[in-house]
Amino acid sequence: PGAMGLPTVGDLLSSSYRGYLDPKKHFSPRDGLMAIEGMLFFALAELYCRFVLPFLGVSNEPVQLPLIEYVTRGTIPVIGVLAYTAMYFIIAGGFYFAYYEPPENQYLKDNKVQKDVKVRWSMSQPQATTTEVDYFWKSISTSVKGCVSVGFICNWNHYILQGKTRIYWDATQRSVLEVVGWWLVAYILVDLGGYVVHRVLHWPWLYVRVHKLHHFWKSPTPFVVSALHPFEILSLTSMTMMICASLPLWWPTYIFLIGWIYFYNTMDHSGVTMPSLWKWQAPVKFHDDHHKYFHVNYGPMVDWWDKLFGSYLKEEEASTQKFNEDTFHNHWATTPGVRRRAAASGAKEASSAAAAEAAAGKREKADAGSTTSGTPPGSDDEVH
Repeated sequence: PGAMGLPTVGDLLSSSYRGYLDPKKHFSPRDGLMAIEGMLFFALAELYCRFVLPFLGVSNEPVQLPLIEYVTRGTIPVIGVLAYTAMYFIIAGGFYFAYYEPPENQYLKDNKVQKDVKVRWSMSQPQATTTEVDYFWKSISTSVKGCVSVGFICNWNHYILQGKTRIYWDATQRSVLEVVGWWLVAYILVDLGGYVVHRVLHWPWLYVRVHKLHHFWKSPTPFVVSALHPFEILSLTSMTMMICASLPLWWPTYIFLIGWIYFYNTMDHSGVTMPSLWKWQAPVKFHDDHHKYFHVNYGPMVDWWDKLFGSYLKEEEASTQKFNEDTFHNHWATTPGVRRRAAASGAKEASSAAAAEAAAGKREKADAGSTTSGTPPGSDDEVH
């Protein structure tokens, strides 16, 4: 508590203060504190759409869909929350029932990444424990709060639907190469942005108050995909929307990108080994290890950024190094570029030391020769 016993900003943001880390507490009056970060990210979206996007150039192509006239400033937050919640239950529920039902099915036994962790939603299921059931329902109630928080930043989609971003409706004047090319640019930038945001959320101050909630589940399941602190889900979603709104994307490809990101992130949290749908995408174990070892493997869909910036977990490190929630790693010191510079610097120092040692050896030899011949070192007779 701060002065006069009032909560500080850190307290108001804290998962502990809000009761998010209590597995038996699902909803409470303190959930309303999400309005703090909700209004902040709403304001940031307004500022960006009103003052930055006009400089980048907007499409002026409103989306032409049936009943679009009913999507207004007043209705879009409700529509957005309902759409996001439906996406959550359809995709996460689909993965869950495909791989976890019935419990202990043979495919799950063979392919669960962390085989020692069971998932149970009812005490009537085989070998269920109260903790397992509590954690299952906690993942859903936390995700519902995350879905509700997205309503604060539905103003992004209001501007998109009005044609006041760079996202456009009519693709007839654009080539297939242009449409696909900009989609790939968005895909790469969103993934890089997700890596940066995720890594920032692992800074100790933010991790303890915000991202720790998502790591409540050390072995993820499909329903954990949106089990995020409102500040986190608003940060990640705002980053995604800002990038998409700033690029000339065809509206259907924008929708496909959003759906694909969510689908793959659910697959990423499934906790079940399965092949990546696209070969360049990281396997499920990559993110499962992030939950198990904490401060490694931050990339949302690919492992390129972790390999580039030194946060990729190698198999030999997992068995030889200490990884836990309180061990924060300075990955910037282990990026390939830093390692190369350190190796080059070390080689240069070693070379200089070797040269100095060789020179000293030569002097000692010369001095020894001078002493033997009876000529004092450094005398005039030595040089004549």
